[in-house]
Amino acid sequence: MKIAILGPAYPLRGGIAQYLALLYRKLEKRGHDVRFISFRKQFPNFLFPGKTQMEQSASADKIPAVAIFIPWNPISWLKTFNHIRRFKCDIVVMKWWMPFFGPGYFAVTALLKLFTKVKALYILDNVIPHEKWLLSKFFTRLAFNKIGGFIAQSEKVEREFKRWYPAGARRWLKLAHHPTYEYQEVSAPSMEESRRKLEISESRTILFFGFIRKYKGLMTLLKAFPALMREYDGDIRLVIAGEFYDERKSYDEFIESAGIGDKVTLSADFIPNEEVGYYFGAADAVVLPYLSASQSGIVQIAYGYGKPVISTETGGLPEVVTHGKTGLLCPPDDSEALTETIIKFYQQKDSIPWEKNITEARRRFTWDNLIDAIEEFAEQG
Repeated sequence: MKIAILGPAYPLRGGIAQYLALLYRKLEKRGHDVRFISFRKQFPNFLFPGKTQMEQSASADKIPAVAIFIPWNPISWLKTFNHIRRFKCDIVVMKWWMPFFGPGYFAVTALLKLFTKVKALYILDNVIPHEKWLLSKFFTRLAFNKIGGFIAQSEKVEREFKRWYPAGARRWLKLAHHPTYEYQEVSAPSMEESRRKLEISESRTILFFGFIRKYKGLMTLLKAFPALMREYDGDIRLVIAGEFYDERKSYDEFIESAGIGDKVTLSADFIPNEEVGYYFGAADAVVLPYLSASQSGIVQIAYGYGKPVISTETGGLPEVVTHGKTGLLCPPDDSEALTETIIKFYQQKDSIPWEKNITEARRRFTWDNLIDAIEEFAEQG
């Protein structure tokens, strides 16, 4: 089967680029002829909240990709369509996670529908974006208009799609949970080595990982941390690893006013691939204090390293974090409940076979499930 992927790829950075690179490799391994049409640019610089859009990891997967698409450039939309048309593929697969790309995706898929027999498929990270803006609903509906099929990566996203986009009831829709990033295939550094690398001397370490955005609830975790310091007489460390996509000042001010700075490691940068293992290797558990969520790739990174997840009960997270087996759950936006849950984790830490349970749970989150869904869509009439 001939499959085109449209989305960001190396040298652009980020979780979507990493996900699509893995998808490219998995499709190739299945024997498909795959062509990757990449973004030339992802965002105008004035709209990008981070430090750089370019990948800086030496170990990034440099997949072969043709960089054409620019979300705000209609000429690039036409060039993208022409490239896909000449490839004569069966389907084009795209990740949907942000309405900003809606007009460009609509243009490409509308041209494909009008002039070719190429089927268009979205893998849905979400339907309703985390940060609302004026044209988000219009751009989303526009982008969905010419799409033949959708893969929802959580039951919550599937429900949102059916409720928010009723026209989708006449389209092809499949549930396939977000696959695990297979870091277990690479030798991860030991906890001892990881903590030495990060200069951690405490016997307890919890990790917050990923871009820092308001909906991810880092402030709730920071508010919970002083009580944890008291509970363990200072023998606990909070590691925060990720670039700020939210105003940093309020977080720094809280850390200083709460007097927790000596026990907080803040790596406020995009973490390159070759260093990710140290952060997860050092952690007893990964904490996701999200205020809202569709699903989270961070859970799948944690599972790839065999790490339990302490998460809030929001969105699709309870679908992938099994309370008392692969992690623990607590209410969102409740620092006291989060404190109690982290304490409960340490009380149960040695009595629950977290890693064994996570290994079993990973069978639900395989790339094979996703590839099967893509093939099923391509083969249906």
